[in-house]
Amino acid sequence: MSIEERSKRFTPRVSTAFCMARVWNGGQGGQCPLTPATRGLCQYHVDRDEEIGLNYGRVDGSIPEETLLAFEAAAGTSDTSPSKSKGQRQQRSRSGARERREASRQEMRARSKPKARPKAKAEAKEPVKADRSVHGDRPRCTSRVWAGGQGGQCTRHCEVEGGLCGLHAAEAAKLGCPKHGYIHGDIPEGKYMEFKREADRRGWSTPSPQAPPPGPSGAKQKRPVGRPRK
Repeated sequence: MSIEERSKRFTPRVSTAFCMARVWNGGQGGQCPLTPATRGLCQYHVDRDEEIGLNYGRVDGSIPEETLLAFEAAAGTSDTSPSKSKGQRQQRSRSGARERREASRQEMRARSKPKARPKAKAEAKEPVKADRSVHGDRPRCTSRVWAGGQGGQCTRHCEVEGGLCGLHAAEAAKLGCPKHGYIHGDIPEGKYMEFKREADRRGWSTPSPQAPPPGPSGAKQKRPVGRPRK
């Protein structure tokens, strides 16, 4: 039987998405799982090929005869002569173990290098976060908020005058209006009763259902002033 035919037993299903070098894989033969860089090989096996050659050959070719005997010995189908000494087989086994350990270390190093990219990507996003905190002259959201039971205007900003921030726009889409109403409109009946109960309990005046229109977008909205707490 030719070397090519004997090599097929230790050749896996080949994928061009991975390095074309054959690896030991417990004596069964396998394809290197790293991404190819040059000539269909990963950078580790390119360097290895230039230095001493590929011990197990390529998955699209045959296995060198010496290592093919090691594969067959591991599979229990070696056709080596009985005159081969036990010491030679042990030496070949130790050599293969060293090769596997070295390949494993190189693969771990190669896989750990791309992890530096997410950090650089996160650093690139920093200026964007800083820009979002600068509102400039953007108008205030016109939703009323609880504000401890005294009522007040949402402090978030929106895109257009008289509009809503993202949070209250989502509320309005679900409920028909913000749950505490608009600062310049009626308080929904259920929420008005909550305001009234809180005002009775705290001893301050109930917020007016018809609060004055909001002031300039840059000015802060003052909360209704009630009686001082006792």
